[in-house]
Amino acid sequence: MNKSVILLMIAFSAFSCKSEQSRLKSDLASDNLKGKVWKIDKTIHSTGNTCGCVLKTDCNQTKYVYDEKGNLLAWYTIDEYGLINDSTDYNYNKRGVCSEITMFSKNKPVGKQMPVIEGGKITGYKIYNENGILETTLSYVYSGDEITEEKTLNEKGEVLFKKKF
Repeated sequence: MNKSVILLMIAFSAFSCKSEQSRLKSDLASDNLKGKVWKIDKTIHSTGNTCGCVLKTDCNQTKYVYDEKGNLLAWYTIDEYGLINDSTDYNYNKRGVCSEITMFSKNKPVGKQMPVIEGGKITGYKIYNENGILETTLSYVYSGDEITEEKTLNEKGEVLFKKKF
């Protein structure tokens, strides 16, 4: 699988699950959506660069599915032929905290993410491949309730990437 797609899935998934303290707001509320939303469909159409008409040459749909509490349960992309490309399922514990994120490509498991919770905050994620082997760890540094730094570590704990906000 393309590494950029995996990194995109990781980034999206990491920011979709909330810490216990921020559970006061659902995923919908955090995205400033109100009402009884249970699904959001987003469709992107693009045409060739030389085409001056409205000819559909590529279509990508993304669907987001929420539970009655407003927590994100799943998101998936559908190609122009109606086939599911990538998807992610979210599981929550009894307190409503995201406890596991499972990622799929073409309906085959490609990995899992497990949030690391310390002091009521998600301080990172353990990212496992489809065989359950730890590949990467995301580690967050907080200043108050805001993430100020993110580190990506390999399976040996060596820093691969560091980003400050």
